[in-house]
Amino acid sequence: MTLLKKFKILALLLMASLVFAGCSKEDNKQASSTEQKTEEKKEEKTEQKTEEKKEEAQEPTADNPMIVDEAKKQIKVYAEVNDKFKKESTMHAIVAKSGKNNEQSMFVSYANQNDLYDALEKIGAKPGNNVTMENMGKEAVKGDKIDLTFKFQGSDNELGINDVIKDSSGKEIDIRFGGNQKPAKDMNTGCMTCLQSCPLGITSNASQLIGADEKDGVKYTLADSVPADKTPVVITYKLAN
Repeated sequence: MTLLKKFKILALLLMASLVFAGCSKEDNKQASSTEQKTEEKKEEKTEQKTEEKKEEAQEPTADNPMIVDEAKKQIKVYAEVNDKFKKESTMHAIVAKSGKNNEQSMFVSYANQNDLYDALEKIGAKPGNNVTMENMGKEAVKGDKIDLTFKFQGSDNELGINDVIKDSSGKEIDIRFGGNQKPAKDMNTGCMTCLQSCPLGITSNASQLIGADEKDGVKYTLADSVPADKTPVVITYKLAN
């Protein structure tokens, strides 16, 4: 074999080697890019699932009936509709399922009234503690104003308490953090929200005194728009600005 032929063969081998090396680098780049995209997709899916779980955790359930959000100064509780009070009147708006008055309430909550008291203090609400068994019917409840909203299962709309509960006198319901921690524990009526200024309810209505129903014939009923019996509802207690 001549020297020239040997030189040509060596040149061809060198070129083939360079081409192969280039292809290998390109393949490695593509593989690396594919792996990176796969990892990014995995991270996106993980983040999405985490966010979904966070959103789920923000809504109370029968098993986890109270969610406290200190940053938003609000408390969400899980409850169910008692629709017999579309026709009958009651001063009990929201009562704990574990309380003695649970069958006399428009909404039966799976949360506990004593936990509601603690949660209201946690979000910065100040109790009035001014209505007692001795002065009830003579004094309106004091304490920080609490806005109540209702979101029924199957709806994205939040309704205010005056959209959900009707006072036959036409007065607006004005809910206040009445307090009453000790009697709430001692009596265990379960009263979380009453529609008259109450010595036992954790929150109650400053626009009506105890006895307004019996003395003045005021009636409190659920609005016709409230859904069927046992419908789950998320009730939000929010410290008013």
